[in-house]
Amino acid sequence: MVPAFAAALAAWTCGLASGLDGQLAAHALDEFNRVADRLRVAPEQLSDAGLRHYFAHRFRFPSPLSDTVLCIPQKNGNRYFGSLLHSMHFGGPPDSVEDLLKRMPTYDYSYVSSDDRVWLVARDPYARLLSLYLQKVVGLCKFATHGCDDEAEKAHLAQYLGYNASQPPPFERFVELLTYLVMKLKGAGSDVCLLNKHFCSQVSGCRFWEARDLTILKLEKQSQWFAALASLAGLKAQDLQGKRWEAFSGTPCFYTHSGNCSDVLLPSNHP
Repeated sequence: MVPAFAAALAAWTCGLASGLDGQLAAHALDEFNRVADRLRVAPEQLSDAGLRHYFAHRFRFPSPLSDTVLCIPQKNGNRYFGSLLHSMHFGGPPDSVEDLLKRMPTYDYSYVSSDDRVWLVARDPYARLLSLYLQKVVGLCKFATHGCDDEAEKAHLAQYLGYNASQPPPFERFVELLTYLVMKLKGAGSDVCLLNKHFCSQVSGCRFWEARDLTILKLEKQSQWFAALASLAGLKAQDLQGKRWEAFSGTPCFYTHSGNCSDVLLPSNHP
């Protein structure tokens, strides 16, 4: 298991225009109301932007890890790791992305108590930004199409960053536009999280106050910690192999660092 490190790891700069229209605020409230009961936070306690900061996924493991919540910030692999939790809760990987999303609320958005431990999956912020660009700007999904076909979301990003949604800019130009917007409005005390929940920092997305302990799992180092996680969860190699995994991992197993699914539970020797 990788050791815990500073909770500010890979946090994104926040700051956004003060001229956002009411539609974004209303959408944030609608989304928040879906999970407010589980989070035990009243929406009136938060600003419009504050509502967005609660949208990291909080996947609760079944026994023997029922005191553990896996927190997945947006763009850090919520469907990928969701497929693992689905398998643990329901006895096998999802039949499809639709099946995954339908049953995900069963174990998602868990309230974190003082008896719980949190494992937070952190991702390199540059890779995270590129992932957002490919999915939400270009419309290129690695697996399936969910999340790539939201035209309203694409239009919102184009509107506030100043480009034509039907002709998305190259990644370098997208970064320039985003940087300009953040730097221009950061001083105004606004929050980029209100523009789109995928711009929320990895830290703020996993907000909790009373966890027993926190462990950070670097996504880029999964080869070093996944075998330990699987052992703690009581997973066997056969639980993690089969063609149904391909929709979520691209291989006939949940995870392999070597490209060979027979190595699914073998830790990597590389740093």
